[in-house]
Amino acid sequence: MPNLDSVIDSVSGNGKYQMKLLCLAFYANMASALNIIASLFTAGVPDLRCFIEGVDDSNNFNLTESEILDIFVPLDESRKWDLVCSNEVYITLSTSLFYLGFFIGAAVGGLVSDRFGRIFTYRLGAIGGLVLGIGASFSQNIVVYSVLRISQVVMFYQSTLASIVYGVEISKKSWRIMSGLMSNFAFGMGCILLSVVALLCNDWRQIQFAVSCSFIISIFITFFLPKSPRWLCSKLNYDEAEMVLKKMARGNQVEFDDYLWQNLLQDDQDSKDYSPARSESTMSILKGLFTGYYSRNLLLCNMSVWMITSLVYFGLILNSGNIGFNVYLSNALGGVMECLSCIVAIFVSIRYGSRRFIVVNLVLSSMACLVSTVIIQCGENFEGAQTTALVMAMVGRFGASAVFGTLFLQTMELFPTCGRTTALGLSSMAARIGSIISPWTVQAQRAIPWLCQAIFGTTTLFAAFLVFQFPETRNRNLKMTFSEAESSFQAHFSKSKLSCCSSKRLNDCEELKTTQQDM
Repeated sequence: MPNLDSVIDSVSGNGKYQMKLLCLAFYANMASALNIIASLFTAGVPDLRCFIEGVDDSNNFNLTESEILDIFVPLDESRKWDLVCSNEVYITLSTSLFYLGFFIGAAVGGLVSDRFGRIFTYRLGAIGGLVLGIGASFSQNIVVYSVLRISQVVMFYQSTLASIVYGVEISKKSWRIMSGLMSNFAFGMGCILLSVVALLCNDWRQIQFAVSCSFIISIFITFFLPKSPRWLCSKLNYDEAEMVLKKMARGNQVEFDDYLWQNLLQDDQDSKDYSPARSESTMSILKGLFTGYYSRNLLLCNMSVWMITSLVYFGLILNSGNIGFNVYLSNALGGVMECLSCIVAIFVSIRYGSRRFIVVNLVLSSMACLVSTVIIQCGENFEGAQTTALVMAMVGRFGASAVFGTLFLQTMELFPTCGRTTALGLSSMAARIGSIISPWTVQAQRAIPWLCQAIFGTTTLFAAFLVFQFPETRNRNLKMTFSEAESSFQAHFSKSKLSCCSSKRLNDCEELKTTQQDM
């Protein structure tokens, strides 16, 4: 029986047209990286020494209090906004609230994208990111700056999610892993570019303005991207979907298979199972994801893995300036690790599948963080501890980056088209909980040096255990409906001995469902 995967494969031909679309779409991730990681440079505190009562008395130095302040605290925005010494915590709070904006953007963006389309969401998010980001560069206090930055990320993260889903949906089956990881590669390139931008700019305002202007290109790109044929079909807009598919066929220099397309339309017309995908209601999308026992539990487990990965990933990024090396170099090396992890992931995931690749890299990241804990404890008596700490940080960054990039792909392959972006948005929303916590773990490192890495190491091991139980998605057809996904998950988990949905649990669930129906 023909399906949309078959039709997209048939129009892919040499793939040149899709490759152009992917490169355009994933620019959103580069712009996203520039704005997400910017806080590493815009929220930095200069070297200073706080006031020590009884020592820094003006009579001891024969200087005025203002002159003493000029000596020990550089005159920059941190001092002007009174964000030094005891008030430095407000910088951490601002960064944490910025990641709260991710939480909101992920929750809203998935629903908007599933209802109004990928391209509409891409353009809307880019416009909001541009306007609010430029506004933030003219802020006169920490409150205004934080509000504008939070609003900015709520907007531009919607375009990031939409671009990732769009890339997977226009790709043929054999390209899905590559297209999903290309988005992470673009993020790594953005990290490297950010170090260059930060070096060229004189202060945080110039950095903020420069990275916000990257969204101008995103807005321009949206006018060259056709709508997703999968999304169009899920909304029963077959005529426009056919136009897009024919355009793809021409761009890839192949003939459009009318017979295959007509068979797909006929099968779709005959199947009543597609009705959930046709709903325009946001509540029906959420209901479809959470009504099925297996879909609900898989989604919750997936959200937990996202949260842990985000905690470790952003914690390692924010800690780049605390490992004793030049922050510009550390950030650029982190970007190189991002790109390298994507290249490795493309070849390994295609051969072994995304699930195994995620498990291995979670364990790798965990081991790197735990080794760092030992180095921190023994660092004073260990020659070369600083270099080893940098190496372990980069290994951890490699593992976390590889997991993050592949998680996007696995989530989109696990859940059906009618709720794919919503599932991705909910998972990304859970990830924001981890990223909200991450600045505080870095802050806690000042009091307990080993605590941060110990948390990262233990939580990633737990995440690896969860992912090990997930269904494999390699070379499987993308699911279109909620009922199709639920049946697939039930078949997988009923055979699992480790899962909470093992045979005994399956019987208990069936008995519970029967009891609820009788009531």
